[in-house]
Amino acid sequence: MPKRSMRRTLLRGTLAASALAGAAAGVGSGPSLFDAAVATEPAEPDTLPAPPEDGVAAGPMPGEVPPPTDATRAFYGYIGPFFDVQAQTGTVELMQTTLRQASTTTWEVLGLVRNQTVGPVRAVVVTASLKAPNGLELGTVRATTMVNYVRAGEPAPFRLQSSIPAAGIGGVTYAVTFQSASTASLIERNLDMTTYWQVPFGSREPLSEYPMNEGPDSVLSYGLFGTVTNNSGAMRRAHVVAGWLSDSGEVLHLTNVGLVSEGSPPPAALVVNGSADFLYTNSDPLLAPQLHEARLVLWGEGIWDDAVPE
Repeated sequence: MPKRSMRRTLLRGTLAASALAGAAAGVGSGPSLFDAAVATEPAEPDTLPAPPEDGVAAGPMPGEVPPPTDATRAFYGYIGPFFDVQAQTGTVELMQTTLRQASTTTWEVLGLVRNQTVGPVRAVVVTASLKAPNGLELGTVRATTMVNYVRAGEPAPFRLQSSIPAAGIGGVTYAVTFQSASTASLIERNLDMTTYWQVPFGSREPLSEYPMNEGPDSVLSYGLFGTVTNNSGAMRRAHVVAGWLSDSGEVLHLTNVGLVSEGSPPPAALVVNGSADFLYTNSDPLLAPQLHEARLVLWGEGIWDDAVPE
């Protein structure tokens, strides 16, 4: 079978939220490798990267109908569903319908929380108390969300892992703690993310160039490729967190996505308007076939650093 070249230039100009229509329908959120490549003008995010200065969560204008909460929305540092500034409870809520227990011998759960306060928060910690079928407490595990600063109305991903066998757990009690954050801290989320393409696992032509150079006998992995651009002050450790959701909204997979560069190491820091590519591949024969048709969610974050030259 011949190799196929697939460079980012094929879809240069794809929307920053390029697959909103497909994602909103619950399918893969980026153009497929084998879809026709139709270039479009880049889209501006549908809201500013930070909430209003007084910390009051932004909502629809009078007379406007708010978008459905399961609609995919694009912000700096976030592309995905469940963004809802109207669901204000004064706390950070566990999104029960997103929880999924991994098919591992030891207990592991993936899920989302949502900031339902009126301002940004940080240091969000999810705690799970694990109990035996007879109610005896077996242990406690906790994890910090995979993004540190979370704006009002925004979901954030987490993974809880325990060494306790999953078969021996009869019940779980969850708790969420957080700290308030300043609006200025959201500068570390000012990353514009563009998905160029996704390729499915298995039955397809191998790729022959950057960023996925596959040999004729290679395992044909699932692949996700895009670019992240810094729209704020100079930033260290810029990175992307990716999640994939099932049709019912459960979190199938979460991962940190590495930055890549053609012919040289990716930059250690992004200057203002600086960009870097990101690439994720997965060849797990059980998981990878699900990812291409799942709903993609992206978070972007870095560490603002005024010591990095502008």
